[in-house]
Amino acid sequence: MTARANNSRDERGVAMLYAAVFLLSSVWLVSLALDMGKLMATKTQLQRAADAAALAGASAVDSQTGNLIEALARDRAAKTACSNEALREVAEPVVIDPDADVAFPGTNQVKVTVHRSAETGNPMTTIFARSLGIMSIDVQATATAEVSPINPCDGTPPFAMTAGGYAPDQDYTFNLDPSALQPLGATAIDSYILDYVSFQAGGNDCNQGPCSQVGGGTLGCYIVNGYGCCLKKGDEFWTLLLNDHFSTVKNSLKDRWNGDTDQREGITYAEYAGNGNRVLICPIVEVLGGGGAGNSADRGGQGGSGVVARFSEGIQGNNVNELGPSRVRIVGFTGFFLTEKPTPNQLIVGRVINYVAPGDPDPDASSQTKLYGTRLVLGNE
Repeated sequence: MTARANNSRDERGVAMLYAAVFLLSSVWLVSLALDMGKLMATKTQLQRAADAAALAGASAVDSQTGNLIEALARDRAAKTACSNEALREVAEPVVIDPDADVAFPGTNQVKVTVHRSAETGNPMTTIFARSLGIMSIDVQATATAEVSPINPCDGTPPFAMTAGGYAPDQDYTFNLDPSALQPLGATAIDSYILDYVSFQAGGNDCNQGPCSQVGGGTLGCYIVNGYGCCLKKGDEFWTLLLNDHFSTVKNSLKDRWNGDTDQREGITYAEYAGNGNRVLICPIVEVLGGGGAGNSADRGGQGGSGVVARFSEGIQGNNVNELGPSRVRIVGFTGFFLTEKPTPNQLIVGRVINYVAPGDPDPDASSQTKLYGTRLVLGNE
């Protein structure tokens, strides 16, 4: 009988070979996973940069037409993209070509493409895939944003202004008592204090936001913080008489100004670097009737041009022809930037501005507006 040969040494050699192959495969898979992780991180960073750049480009709107100003949109998109970073070998600023990487699918839309690619000389480099001859990977992301008029929600102070052809480089003073005829050198806009008590009494829910529990000091809180509800074209309000609330309006406007982080007087909105307190989101209204219904045409000025009520602590109630509250209806919205610190004689002085406010574009919003919102458009990439 022949004894069976002992093959244990050969089997041990095969097992070691299997183990080596398994370890090499595992290392390769782990390496691949690291490169895939870098790829996904780069894609996420590029998408974030594309979204921000598109929204910045969409803020370059011509307030007269609602169309984008293409040169300005390209510039804003490129600057915003560069303020973001994405991985290449390490994290680097996202640089785009404002001419080649920014397009306009519509007059109110901007599309931005950002990339890490060999064609533009900045591909994402690999880590372990180089062992397979893959030195870099091309990655890109796109985003499309649009701008349209909005119905603003939250933060709207209780001031409204009448419509007019306001120049962008002209300081205007709010005439918060249009029935008073006291001339000033500054150009004035017939303006009103909106009574949200009457708005709520009409069945509208506006008992929200930081001022909902204030009680007797509600008007002052609303001036500082704005209302906590959405406004839209067609909303109607009764107005409040300035002479009945002068101290509250004066002190609250000062509080709003003092709460801003940029209190330099005489600057333009382009130079402004504050926290937004000096920007008033204002409804544009038409007067339906009531005691203070617009005398602007009778006074020879469009929108009350050339007249303004002047008040101080010592002359409240003097020389004021109070005719009672007015009934007004919202026909649009605008932005108003305070250029001067509020004083008893001139409570609100500033400029009508092209302002892009937080909020989603609304196809039903009024076209009579300088207030726009931006949003990303899904499915257009």
